[in-house]
Amino acid sequence: MRRPLPNVPRGPRIRKPCTETVLFACPRLSPEWELGALVALMKPKPHTKAAVANRAGDQPWPAGADAELDEVVSVARDRMGLALDVHRAAGDYHFACTVARERLPDMLAVVRDLSQRLPETWLTLGRLYVHGGTFYRRKFGNRLELVVARNVSVPREVTARWRGNPM
Repeated sequence: MRRPLPNVPRGPRIRKPCTETVLFACPRLSPEWELGALVALMKPKPHTKAAVANRAGDQPWPAGADAELDEVVSVARDRMGLALDVHRAAGDYHFACTVARERLPDMLAVVRDLSQRLPETWLTLGRLYVHGGTFYRRKFGNRLELVVARNVSVPREVTARWRGNPM
C-alpha cells in the first residue's frame, strides 16, 4: 500500500546566518513601553492597557548624557582598542553605532558602564536591552515581555581591561 503523503526529506535545522555587525544604540521610544503598547493592541484587556495608559513612550536624553557618552567612547578606544563611530541623528535613536560581532564581549563592558552612568535610559545591543546596568532580553525570543538575561555576563579579563588592570 502506498503512503497517502509523499516522503519529505527532513534534515537538521538550518541556522540563520549571523550578521557580521551588531547595532549599539539608544532608542527614542522606551522598549518597555513599546512592548507594552504591542501587548495592549494585541490583547486589549484592562490589565494590559495599564502598562501604557496615561504615559508617554518617549525616552528623554539626559542633559549630561553627551559628555558621558563621549567619555565612555574615549575610554573604550584607549583601553579596549574599540573605534566606535557614534552617529547622533534625528531619527529612531538618540545615537547609534555598529560593532563587529567578534568584539561583542568588549562591547558588553562598554554598554554596562554607559548604562550605569545613565540609569534611567534604555540602551540596546543587538537583541539585548540594557537598563541600569542590567541586561534584558525578550522572553523566549519572541514574547512581548522583557526578562533579565541571566546568560549574559562580561568576561573577567574584559572587565579587568575596562577597569585599566590588564591581567
